[in-house]
Amino acid sequence: MTGSKTRSALVAFSLAMLPVGQALAEDPPAVTQPGTSLPPSPANPIGSGPKAVSPEPNTTSDAPLPVLSLDFEHISGSQDGGVLEGTPDKPVRLNYGGEFFVQADRIEGDLAHHNYSATGNVKAYDKIAIIAADKLIFDGAAKTSVGENILLYQRPYRIHASRIEATPLRIVATDGHLTTTPPGVSPDFEMRTSKITLTPDAHIPGVTRGSAENASFYLFHNRILTLPRVRFRSGGQSGDAGPESKLTPSFGLSDRYGVFSEVRYQGVGRYPIEGYALLPTKQSPQVRVTTHQTLIAGHVRPAPAQPPRRDPLAALHQFEQNASPPLPYGDPLLFHDFLPEGASIHPFDSPWGGGLFLSEELAAHLSASGRRRDDLYVSRLPELRLDGSIPLVPVRSAPPPGDPVAFRQFLRRPVFYASAGLTTGEYHEQPTDIHGRRDRVQVGLYTRPWMLGKDTLFLPSIQNTYNHYDKSKSLYQYTQTNLAIVHYFTDRTALSFEYRTSKVTGDSPFNFDALDTSRELITRAQLGNHNFAVSGLVRYDLERNDVLDYRVTVAPTLHGFIPTFTYNFRDRSLNVNFEVEGITF
Repeated sequence: MTGSKTRSALVAFSLAMLPVGQALAEDPPAVTQPGTSLPPSPANPIGSGPKAVSPEPNTTSDAPLPVLSLDFEHISGSQDGGVLEGTPDKPVRLNYGGEFFVQADRIEGDLAHHNYSATGNVKAYDKIAIIAADKLIFDGAAKTSVGENILLYQRPYRIHASRIEATPLRIVATDGHLTTTPPGVSPDFEMRTSKITLTPDAHIPGVTRGSAENASFYLFHNRILTLPRVRFRSGGQSGDAGPESKLTPSFGLSDRYGVFSEVRYQGVGRYPIEGYALLPTKQSPQVRVTTHQTLIAGHVRPAPAQPPRRDPLAALHQFEQNASPPLPYGDPLLFHDFLPEGASIHPFDSPWGGGLFLSEELAAHLSASGRRRDDLYVSRLPELRLDGSIPLVPVRSAPPPGDPVAFRQFLRRPVFYASAGLTTGEYHEQPTDIHGRRDRVQVGLYTRPWMLGKDTLFLPSIQNTYNHYDKSKSLYQYTQTNLAIVHYFTDRTALSFEYRTSKVTGDSPFNFDALDTSRELITRAQLGNHNFAVSGLVRYDLERNDVLDYRVTVAPTLHGFIPTFTYNFRDRSLNVNFEVEGITF
């Protein structure tokens, strides 16, 4: 809902609580400006008889509903206690100032004060949502509403429940089915619960907190899991303030690990924690725990300055809340959502301002590779990293999200950063059984994404790395120069080339931290639309004319969820996971 909407949105069961996805499956009729009635027409003869009435708004309320216009065939009684009836080809229709519409076979109650009950083929809709119900009851004074045998659809979210109750603070659905498929489409994934409670987040606009009791998850119409209580979040974008804690499981099969499961955890708070665990039937379990702290942040904070990069679950709210979207759908630069598994092109992940960051890590038996060896495992016991960066020129804040012209102009000005890092830790490499201490110093120079064309970005960088080991008096030193270019064709299709050259001196007692090659070409690509995407990464050794590694990810969009299948050549593994559109558990 736009900011100009009033409390009439409560008739729509506080739909602003729910996230907004793509355009509605069916467009509502043309609407007039808020606060006005429909223009006179044969179907809406305002002021031409008892079929059209414009009752005064409730002046006793501190937030009155907009002017109500009616269209009906017959009336029994009076406006403050009568019954409106329609015909099969012309139902009763309520128009709240061109913002919200209700139609039904029969409406009775006190329409002057917006207290009524609509029955028989009830349908309610506004610019972003649709409701279908057997019965809809609305109390304008209390700002509450109740629907029976009701379908609530706001693409891509759909709730079908025996009863939904809405107040200004929450929505409660009883015996509800929640899925992300449009009406009329049988879902491949859904959640069936005895009770669903939705509340708007007090700190993040457009985000809804949800909880479900006795939740059963169905995949291809077969129950796969039942939990007594489930919490979830919907709405918002990846650039929103207040990131969420996430727990992401996946499964796979490989020659190296056998059957394995992976779990990734990303926590938030004063001391953000990231966790990773791999449980294989072959080899030892792998575990990693990392914490991050921001010691000094620049004047331009990274998160608000980034463009609203989408993931496959996010919503383009700014497009849906306007009758005439100011931008074309799917701007390739502002709204890209490349797949996260092994084939990502994320040029906006670098911070826009300077800062100083500290992180600690403990890890056991992590998979590693180096010197063209793929059978290495490394334990960090522990590792401490201090990283910092500072812009070398004044940094301007990014323009507000949603304006591609201003944003492209913003990126056409190159901004250079100086970076430095200090890392120290104890490491144990297997099966070579090498144990020792390593101190690393890194200094570099890079730019934020630098726009060269309408949808083409350039990302150059240079970095010097100095490694010192307690068992070696010599340094292992290398200078790496990276030149990367990314071109976006659509929001789902892009191509990237990165050339990396390294000048190496000295030697390392470890294998995992030694470079595979001195010259490398990295190609990333994704081709797809909103129904299917395939993504790939290839690392090519230009020194030996050989492929170092490649990964391929395939992601079809099914009815209610998106499965992803990723094959990793170096690990000889196939990973499988899936995401539910619009919902994060």
